[in-house]
Amino acid sequence: MKRTLTLALTLAFLMCSCYHLGTVGPAKKVCVAEIENRTEEATLAATLRQCLNEQLGTGVGTTPSSKPCSYDLHTKITKITNRSMARAEIREKKSRDDDSDVYQTVLYALEITVQYELEPKLQGLKQLAGTVVGRASLPRMHDRNVALQDALKQASLDISRQLAAIVRDAP
Repeated sequence: MKRTLTLALTLAFLMCSCYHLGTVGPAKKVCVAEIENRTEEATLAATLRQCLNEQLGTGVGTTPSSKPCSYDLHTKITKITNRSMARAEIREKKSRDDDSDVYQTVLYALEITVQYELEPKLQGLKQLAGTVVGRASLPRMHDRNVALQDALKQASLDISRQLAAIVRDAP
């Protein structure tokens, strides 16, 4: 009885932890080239680089590397879009002079557009290129810069997840 229970527990443990045995194929080593920033947000390139290294380093099948690389990742931040997403009524009818100041934007949608080129170092493989858009929401606050920095980080993480998935799916 004791032996059967031990065998069953050992078998259950092995079946539940098989995903820890490794990845399929070798990990792709990715060199993140200098990020070109064409926006007015000076710290955005550094934030995106940090997020990219985090996503490539923690995901299965990829590692950020300096040299030698299997892929070079070139990125260009082309634009940041900030638009109104939600509005709220801020004044009662009795306390306003006209109807133009009834509503105020309370939530904004932030989008960062990034162009990328994934250049393989092995002969015979094609270069991948495209555009990804990272999204985040930006609430209206007294200190807009605090909310903006948080939204830029969220959008950079969104972009990094998309780019890491593209690298993992690359041949």
